Amino acid sequence: MPDKTYLVEIFERESPLGPLRVEFEELIRMCSVQKTDVILDIITDNLKGHIYFEDGNVIHAVTGQYTGEKAFNIMHRVRTARFKVRPLDKTVRESISKGVEQLLTGNEDATG
Repeated sequence: MPDKTYLVEIFERESPLGPLRVEFEELIRMCSVQKTDVILDIITDNLKGHIYFEDGNVIHAVTGQYTGEKAFNIMHRVRTARFKVRPLDKTVRESISKGVEQLLTGNEDATG
């Protein structure tokens, strides 16, 4: 099993080619497949959000006043953002119980 900090190390390194361009879905799946315990920060000029992963499962999301699936779906709709991955350093209240694929494919139904 890969070291859970491996993904964090990859994203913290400087890229000799400039900014890393990754689609939202790819980033979420990478965190999931690697079974990571991380916080994924999503940052735009108008939004700052966090997606919490525990053992590769999305367990919580928050942006502005929204939490859970609503917050995840808001971040999923963002077209361009900066991101940062950092270790999950504390226990958070679980607000999401759906699997990653359900979250990514069910986005349209849960945004209301």
